[in-house]
Amino acid sequence: MVILKGEYGLMRKSILLFFLIGLSCFGATLPKITQKHLDSVVKYWQNILSLQDWEIKASVVRIDELEPDTLGESQRNPSLRVMRIWVLDPQDYAEASKEQGTVPKVGKEISRDIDDTILHEMVHLRLKELVQSTDANLSDAEEVTVNRITSALEKSKK
Repeated sequence: MVILKGEYGLMRKSILLFFLIGLSCFGATLPKITQKHLDSVVKYWQNILSLQDWEIKASVVRIDELEPDTLGESQRNPSLRVMRIWVLDPQDYAEASKEQGTVPKVGKEISRDIDDTILHEMVHLRLKELVQSTDANLSDAEEVTVNRITSALEKSKK
């Protein structure tokens, strides 16, 4: 069988569509992500990454509130030591997968992905010190960042 270039995209979309229909037929459930859960994930990683001096808040948002092709994003204000993290609502994961051409995540995969997204955004906060450093103090900033990440990883082993 020969597949022409245009047919490959159509075939891929058809497979994804059948996969999504199959998920709905078999009752694939979406996880319920509560604010309490988000707060506990933030608190856990805040402790591990030694970010207790920051006010960090995570919230679930709909797909149209995020940048395209993202599952989460954040904004930070270093002078106020405030960070806001937004993660994709589980009910929009199928749409995001369709847009990205990936296999949709379900159930615990979505919960894990949301937790990982929160951690990802918080690591950005730790690495921001490197990005903001001048050439003159880049080596010092790198050392401080490496020490903090090392300490965080050592804490997570305990």
